[in-house]
Amino acid sequence: AEPREAEVREPDFRVISSATANTQDYELIFRANYAGTLSVQDENGNTAAADVAVQADEETAVLCTLHLGENRYKITFAPDRESASEFLLSDFSKAVFYHTVSYRKIGDGQGDIYAAPGNPDGDGTKENPIGLLAAVSYAAPGQTIFLTGERYKMEEPLCIERGHDGTETQPITLTCAPENTKRPVLDFQERCAGIRLLANYWRLKGFDCTGSAVNEYGIQLSGSYNLLERLEIYRNGNTGLHISSQSFWEGKERWPKYNTVRNCTSYGNCDDAYEDADGFACQFTAGAGNVFDGCIAHHNADDGWDLYAKVWLKPIGPVTIRNCIAYQNGYLENGRKAGDGNGFKLGGDNMPGKHTLENCLSFANKQCGFTSNSCPDVTLLDCTALDNGGYNITLYTDQENTAYTVKNTCSFRTVTSPGKRDRIKERGTQKMQDLYNEDTYYWNRLARVAANGLGKPLRVKEFYISTQFTEGVSIARAPDGRIILKGNFLQWRTSKKGGAHFP
Repeated sequence: AEPREAEVREPDFRVISSATANTQDYELIFRANYAGTLSVQDENGNTAAADVAVQADEETAVLCTLHLGENRYKITFAPDRESASEFLLSDFSKAVFYHTVSYRKIGDGQGDIYAAPGNPDGDGTKENPIGLLAAVSYAAPGQTIFLTGERYKMEEPLCIERGHDGTETQPITLTCAPENTKRPVLDFQERCAGIRLLANYWRLKGFDCTGSAVNEYGIQLSGSYNLLERLEIYRNGNTGLHISSQSFWEGKERWPKYNTVRNCTSYGNCDDAYEDADGFACQFTAGAGNVFDGCIAHHNADDGWDLYAKVWLKPIGPVTIRNCIAYQNGYLENGRKAGDGNGFKLGGDNMPGKHTLENCLSFANKQCGFTSNSCPDVTLLDCTALDNGGYNITLYTDQENTAYTVKNTCSFRTVTSPGKRDRIKERGTQKMQDLYNEDTYYWNRLARVAANGLGKPLRVKEFYISTQFTEGVSIARAPDGRIILKGNFLQWRTSKKGGAHFP
C-alpha cells in the first residue's frame, strides 16, 4: 500500500464584512480555508488584533473603531502548516492585504433621509435627496429613509449589508415618502438580484419590488428581527421573498430568525424552468421565530409557501403562518401551467418542523392546498382548503411517529370533478383526537361530501353564503393592510366557527 497523495488547494483568505459602515463600531470579519493566526492594524499602525487564532472555514470577528471617512486596515494572516487539515495549501506564505471601510453620516446621523433615483451626491434632505444605494449603506439606527418618486430603475441589487444594523429600540426604516401619491417601485429590470437584506432590525414598508433577473430572488431575507410590511413583490425571476442564510456554509447562529412578514402580496414570480419560483419561502437554513401574517401568494410558478428542509442541513426553525391566503399557484398569470403548485408546502426530507398555520385559506392551486410534504408534526388551526387540483389536505411522512394537529378546519369541493379525497397518514404515537374531531371536516371523494370525525357532513350551502371566487374582486385589503373577503366569498351564514374567516 502507498500513502494517498495529499490534496492541494489554493489559499482562500478574505474579509467578508462590508466596505461601508453606519456606526463607528465595526466588526471586521475574516474567513480562511485553513487554520492560522490573524493580525490587524489600522492606517496609523495601531493594533486591533494580534495573532488571533483562526479556525478553517469559520468566521473570526475583530472589533474596530472607525473615524469618519476612509479607514484602511492592514490584514496579516499566517496559515498554520501543522494544522490537522485534510488538504495542503499550494502556498503557505504569510498573506498581507488591505481592507478599506468607508464610514459616513447622512445629516448628523439622526433625522429623516430622503432618497431618490440616481443622485448619489445628494445630502439626504427633501430638497437634495441622496441615491438609494448610499442611503441604505450609511443610514444609522433610528433613521428613516423615505423613497421619493415612483420608479427606481436598479442596475445592481439593493444590498443592505451585514453589520448595517438598527437596534431593537431604534430600527432603520425604508418606506414610501409621505408626499408620494403613488407607491415607489424598485424595478431591477431583469438585470440582477433584487433586495438582499442581510442586516438586523430593519423595517421595509409600503413599496413594490419587481423584475429581478432570471433565477434571482425578488427579496432575500438573511438578517434577523426585521419587519417587512405591505410590500408588493411580483414578476421576479425566482421566489418573491426567500428567507434563508446567505449561503449553506454559514453556521446556525447566522440563520435568519424572528422576522415578521406582514400584509405582503407575492405573485407572478417565475424562474426559467417554471418550477422553482414560490411566492414566499422559508427554507434550508432558516432559524426560529419567522412569522407570516396577512400575506397573499398567487399565480407563482411553483408554490405559494415553501418550507422545505434538507436532511444534511438539519431542521429549519418552526414557522408560523397566520391569516394568509394561497390561490392558483402552479399557474402563471396567463393561465399557463408551471411547477408543483401547492398552496402551502410545509416540509421536506421527512424533517420535523413544528410549523403552525392559523386561519389560512388555500384554494384552486394546481396541486395540494396544504401538504406536510413529509414533515411529521404540522399544525392546522381554523384553515380552509377548497377545490385544489390534487389533495386539499395531505399529511404524511416516513418517520415512525406523527404529531399532526388539525382543528376547526374545513376541506371541501364545489367543482364538478370530485377530486382526490384528503390523505391523512397517521403513524405510531399520533393522538387520534388531534386529527379527527367534530370541528374538522375532510373531503371524502367517494361520498362527494366533507364530513367530520363523527361522520356529520358539512352542508356547504347552509354554512357559506357564497363559494364563488372572482379574480380582482373577492380578495381585497382594508386601509390598514388586513385581508378582507368581498362579495360574500366564503363568509359564514351563522356565527358558528369552522375553517378560515376573514371579515
